[in-house]
Amino acid sequence: KPDGSWKKIIFYNTSVSALLKHGEKMLKKMESSFGIFKENKDEIALLWRPHPLIQATIESMRPQLWVEYQQIKDKYIEEGWGIYDDTPNVDRAVVVSDAYYGDPSSVVQVAENAGRAALIQNVDKIGDTKFDNVCMVSRAGEFDAENGVLWMVTTYTSTLLKIELATGRVMQYYQIPVCQIRNYDFMTVKKAADVLYLIPYNADSLFCFSIETEKFTEIGLPLSKQEKGRAGKFRKAIYLDDVLYLIGYAFKFIIKMNVQSLDMERIEGFAQDSSLFAVDAVLIDRDIYIPCCQKNVLIHFNTIDDSWEEIFIEKESKGFYTIAEMGKGLLLTDLEDKKIFYNVNDKRTMVHKLCLMSQFRKQELNNYQQYQKAFYFNGKEYFFPAYESTIWVTYQHETKELVYEYPEDHSMGTRCYSKFEMIERYGDTVFFQTKTDGSIFAIDLNKDTVQKYALQMSVEQKQNLISVAVKCKYQYVAYETDIYDLRSFILYLGRKEK
Repeated sequence: KPDGSWKKIIFYNTSVSALLKHGEKMLKKMESSFGIFKENKDEIALLWRPHPLIQATIESMRPQLWVEYQQIKDKYIEEGWGIYDDTPNVDRAVVVSDAYYGDPSSVVQVAENAGRAALIQNVDKIGDTKFDNVCMVSRAGEFDAENGVLWMVTTYTSTLLKIELATGRVMQYYQIPVCQIRNYDFMTVKKAADVLYLIPYNADSLFCFSIETEKFTEIGLPLSKQEKGRAGKFRKAIYLDDVLYLIGYAFKFIIKMNVQSLDMERIEGFAQDSSLFAVDAVLIDRDIYIPCCQKNVLIHFNTIDDSWEEIFIEKESKGFYTIAEMGKGLLLTDLEDKKIFYNVNDKRTMVHKLCLMSQFRKQELNNYQQYQKAFYFNGKEYFFPAYESTIWVTYQHETKELVYEYPEDHSMGTRCYSKFEMIERYGDTVFFQTKTDGSIFAIDLNKDTVQKYALQMSVEQKQNLISVAVKCKYQYVAYETDIYDLRSFILYLGRKEK
């Protein structure tokens, strides 16, 4: 560099197998990556080393693809802003570089053993992220009515956001001190007094956050070493009278924790098979109702004496994914586009086929047609499909679609992916967040209108949030996403020694 310091060297490795598998899409990905490297050539030196057998293999098997590949290669060499390494010595490329970027291969392990940061490129991640709120995507949200605050835990950066509810302004953010950032470290956050409890989904431990001191405390749970490493630990938590109930998803048990003494107890015996346990739960008086997500069973758990019973609901269903309090009973939805009403007093059930989801998605999901969330309000039922962006409202015998514009991400193609992240009710308003860009919308349940909620975070805040997260993420081999992409990787390398 002009100031006498050294540029960071990134070893870019492209493989034969990836080129054969993805064809022209891989060529577009390479051109996109070269464009980003070229923009950052004053800070980063690129060392591109394609696999030595690329020419022989592609030229014989995909001659047209080779012609297009050669044009990219010749342009790169001619422009001369990067290094082209066609030598057989891969170890030397690893030794001279500061980081690895490229296709998955045996070289990744060599780079990791040499202490190099590594990011595996994603052929579907072409160009820049179009949506600047994706760093604020969150499945976990909790309303703090006393302070007028919405608390959110981000999906991709494991950060706690403090949002002013009236304006949508991000007042503060706090990096959760997890040992390794994973997607969906936390999918539930519960407030008790002046403490937030972050319930682990993929994280190893439960974390509590003091709103007064703004400090995190890690709390170990009664889990075995194998259980601590398990993904999908808990999806739901219920708070009642100084007791927090953590309801298992991958686990077939409930952890009962006294928030004052931190005494814990495992309540087991709900299921002995390999099925997943529960996604949702609802508290009525002192009873917790837990729908099993892969069995036709509703668990009725009595918090007074910790007793429980299994209620068999509907023999033709394959499990239940949502539950909501509805008058004198419960509104459930199953995996086959049906709603079930269960009366908690006389224990009778009524089943209705909703027929709201597309047949295309049904075939794509192996005949599963599930909902992510359902609500009941003043005689109306609201349904959020798990894999479709349409939100449905039913009232008596009429059904209508709520009007709003979902921000589609066309780079994801037609493949099936969940459409919503956080969906939480606050009084007569339901707030929901779109997965593609982190936009938040608010449904007025009285008028059935949808308005965009102006989530406000400065560019500097977003850059700082991502830079803090990547310092933790890139201590390990990472896979490219909308957050952890080539630009954030370069940002990390530039700040690594600062």
